[in-house]
Amino acid sequence: MQTMKVPFSNITELKKSPTKLFEEAKSRKTGVYVFNRDQPAGVVLAVADYEELVNQNEELQDRLFELEQDYVVSQRLIKQEKENKPLMADKTVRGPAADDVPTIDENDGWE
Repeated sequence: MQTMKVPFSNITELKKSPTKLFEEAKSRKTGVYVFNRDQPAGVVLAVADYEELVNQNEELQDRLFELEQDYVVSQRLIKQEKENKPLMADKTVRGPAADDVPTIDENDGWE
C-alpha cells in the first residue's frame, strides 16, 4: 500500500477520542482519513473546512450552470445565423414593457 501524505487514523481511535481527530484535522487544515481494517471508512474534517468545501462546490456548480447557459445561447445564435433567421426585436418579445426605462435601486440589498 502506498503511504499517504495526509493524516490517518482508525475506527478504534475515532471511538476512543473523536475530539482528538477533529482537533488534528483543524490544526492541519486537512481531513483525517479513518480506516477500518485497512480500508478507508471516512474522513474527519473541521467544520470550517467542511463549510469551505461546500461553498466552493456551490460556487463551481453556479459557474458551471452559467457556462452551460452561455453555451446554449451561443449555439442557438450560431444556428440562427446559419439559417439566416433574423433576431426578434425586444418590442416584439416584450411588447410595451420594452419601452419602460428600468430603475435601479441602489439599496435593494444585493450589493
